Parts: sequence; structure tokens; C-alpha cells
Amino acid sequence: MNRQLLILLLLCFLIFSSCSSEKKDWEKAESENTIESYQVFLKSHTKGPLADKAREVIFFKQNESINTVGGYMTFLKQYPQGPLADKARIKLEELYFTEAQSINTIPAFEAFIKQNPQGTLLDEARKEIETLKNLRHQAFRHTRTAKIIVEKSFWGAEAAFIPFEDHAKKFIKNAGLHLVETDDDDYDVVLKLQAKGEPRGASYIPEGSGGNRRSVYRYTGASLSGTVILEVPGLHTFKKTFKGEIKPSQEISIRSSRALILDSPSSAPFDLAYSKAGVSSKLLEMMGTAYGYTFLLSALKDGNWEVSYYATKALGELGDPRAVEPLITALKDEESSIRRDAADSLKNITGEDFGEDQEKWQKWWKENKEKFLKKK
Repeated sequence: MNRQLLILLLLCFLIFSSCSSEKKDWEKAESENTIESYQVFLKSHTKGPLADKAREVIFFKQNESINTVGGYMTFLKQYPQGPLADKARIKLEELYFTEAQSINTIPAFEAFIKQNPQGTLLDEARKEIETLKNLRHQAFRHTRTAKIIVEKSFWGAEAAFIPFEDHAKKFIKNAGLHLVETDDDDYDVVLKLQAKGEPRGASYIPEGSGGNRRSVYRYTGASLSGTVILEVPGLHTFKKTFKGEIKPSQEISIRSSRALILDSPSSAPFDLAYSKAGVSSKLLEMMGTAYGYTFLLSALKDGNWEVSYYATKALGELGDPRAVEPLITALKDEESSIRRDAADSLKNITGEDFGEDQEKWQKWWKENKEKFLKKK
């Protein structure tokens, strides 16, 4: 055997041994299927198709452990055609679907469908949409847009502030509706406030016992009455009347900056009269009837304590057992009024009474959830 042939055979043996070793190391890494096992493989095999595959698997597993949209997007940008690309897309779709479920509105699931036209969860998203539609009042089932109208007549106080539009905008968002401009003629739902108000005041004597005893008139009170309306024109109308009054203060400090503000009709406390009249709670109650418990759950998580407060009470009055879990969560709210009403609502829905003790409620719910929901 000549020297050249011997060298050739030796090279072939080394290559075969190396391939055999790489294959065995890869099979071991695959069988353990951990980041560490693939990292061990890369220490001995830094080049070649299997090394590239090991890096892809490591990167995927790292992103899988944190399980975020950004992580999978980065992975797909680096490995758009890799063997794990489809798996990353499925994971990404699942995250988008979970996000839509957390929002739990029809527009959220419609946006999911638009974002994932070839996804594996399209049927599930469509079922969620139908479920949400069926929870609505029949007249409101297919509504998508809403318009706010405020008709107010405040004697000499047209610049007075009431928070109706702020609350109405939040409720529109909680219902999954799109807000249109007031001059837009294309809309499905109208939220309307018809209100009459009157500034109330009194004459006050300045402090002190000096020679100037002339009285000063200040608008420290206000009355407000009217109607709040939720309507699908031509199909159905919810309507509730309201009335609230703040009587003028018996005395004020004329020297205070607040007293200086109260010298015009528009400065009268119409916002306090609005709150006392319970306008927002009436509107929220109507929205809850029109859009079901999912609207109230969304309002409960709104972040605005007043909206959450009204939603907590309304959920208790509605009595839907699916509200139990979010109401238990509300027992940890910073606002004592929300915690108190969450406890009252839980008592009303379940018939149990653990006060504001979240741990006892959680324990009871864990033990009774399945049979309670089935019973209801």
C-alpha cells in the first residue's frame, strides 16, 4: 500500500470518526433537550449545519422561557425560515389570543383575526365574538360605534363643568365601541345627557368685626336634574332620570382663594350635584344591561376608582357567577369603598359571607368553583 493511499484512508477514518462523534453528541443533546445540553454540544462542534441548528434551538428555548411577543418577533427576524419558525409563530399567535381574551371585547378579537389571518385559533376567536354578542341585549348585539350628545341648560352658567363626557368615553371603551365625533351621522349607539341646572348661592358676611360689614354673594350650591339616555335609534332606548342638589354652605371663609372662585354662576359646584345625582351609576347600569357582564368586568378593571366603584356595585346587582373571581381580586383594591362593595357583591352572588377577607374567599372559591358555576 503506497503512502498516499494510506494517508487518504486515514483522513477518511478521521472524518468518519468525527461525523460519528458529532452525530452521537447531537443525539445526546436532543434526548436531553435543554439549553445546557445544546451548549455542551457547541463546545465540541462549533461549525456545520448541526451547530447552526443548536444555536437556533438555544435561542428559541431562551425566548420560550420568557414567552413574550418581543422575544418571538426577534427570533423570527433572525430565523424566518428555520425549522422552529412555525413553532414560534404558533407561540406568538397564542400570546396575541391571550391578550385579546384579557381585553375580552369584540374589537379585540376582530383585531386578532386581522392580525393572524392564517392562524390556528381563528375558529376560537370567532366563537368568542359570538359569545360576546350573545351576552348583549338583542338591540345592541351588532353595535360597533357610539356618539355622545350633551344637551344642557344651566341658568347663567353654561361654562359649568360636569364629567359626563369623561365617564361616557370610558364606558364606550369598556363596551368595545368606537367613539365618533358629535357631528358624525354614521353611528350605532347614542349616549345622551339632557340636563337642567341652576346655580345656588347665598350672601356671606366677611370675617372680622371691622367697620365694613357688606355682605358678599357666592355660588356655593347647585341643583341638577334631567335624563340620561342609552339608545340604538329605532330599536331600543334605556332612559333614567336623575336629580341632585348641593345646598349653599352656611358659611365660608371670604379670605380663601376658593371663595374668590365662587363669585360666578359657572363656578357653582355642578360637578358635586352631578355626582350626588348618581348619573354615572345610572349610565353604567344601563350599559351593563345592554352589553352584559363583560362590560362591567372591563369597567371594574378601568383604573378609575369611581368607574370601578360603580361597576363593583352593578356586578353584585347583576348576580352573574362569572364575576366572582374579579370581585375577589377587587378585595385588594386601594379604595376602601371598592373593597367594601366587592365584599357585598360577593355575598349577594354566592350567599356566603367572608367580609373583605380575600384569603377565605379564595379558599372557598377554589373548593366550590366547579359545582357553583354548574349550579348557576
